[in-house]
Amino acid sequence: MSKIHRDAHKINYTVITNNLIFDERLSVNAVYLMTLILSLSDNWKFNKEGLKTKSKLGRTAFDTTFRLLQECGYICLNEARMPNGQKYYDWQIYEVPPQAEQQTVEPPPAKQVAADTQLTNNNQTSIKETNTNVLNINQSFIDDRAIEREFKEQIDFPYLQNQYRSPTQRARLDEIIGVAVGLLANPRESYNIKKQTFPQSVIVSQFRKLKSQHIMQVMKNLEDNPVKITNGEGYLISCLYSASLSAETQSYGAEMAECKDDLSFAVG
Repeated sequence: MSKIHRDAHKINYTVITNNLIFDERLSVNAVYLMTLILSLSDNWKFNKEGLKTKSKLGRTAFDTTFRLLQECGYICLNEARMPNGQKYYDWQIYEVPPQAEQQTVEPPPAKQVAADTQLTNNNQTSIKETNTNVLNINQSFIDDRAIEREFKEQIDFPYLQNQYRSPTQRARLDEIIGVAVGLLANPRESYNIKKQTFPQSVIVSQFRKLKSQHIMQVMKNLEDNPVKITNGEGYLISCLYSASLSAETQSYGAEMAECKDDLSFAVG
């Protein structure tokens, strides 16, 4: 038997709408980032760099998440200028994104009884479809959370947390895990890695084999071989895939060095 032990919520709490939590367009990171934003005071000075630092998300994960919130209408940045001409961005943050204005529908003539009956039936169907959509959103959110929880158990996340304690390491670790969970939750049909195309089943299968030592291999090689990454998500997917195939750290390190200048080492 399960029970949720809720706090009395007298002080130090944030109220948010369930529409945000169950918005199927949003990733787990997007829900987290919006929750963090809504917890901040109204006079908090919003800027992307400060928000990224506070969120502890990696650069790639933060940028991807921020763009998603913009696309979904939760965050709007309006360019403006100060009296001295200096440019700045006016942040408009919406707990519920503005909806398009609904068209006004004229009531049907009284003589259209048959049409009214059909309209009522359609409305009942619409309510059922809405309820189904809410259930689907809820299930999708629960599924993503379950995948994240299972993956963290798979890689012994508490052990990795103990190994990497600095803010930079934690951010990189969270970014790696975010990419892996994103792939497992919403895999593409195929992936292009090192000039080869792999079907979804192959990549997912290898990600299911990842352990803490593989994550540590990726962390070590990213620190030892810093490169300018234009496709951060694709690069990390490739790194994780290579790590899952490697039997020894030495062979993996050689593979990483070989891929440093390989532009195909990105997911298409």
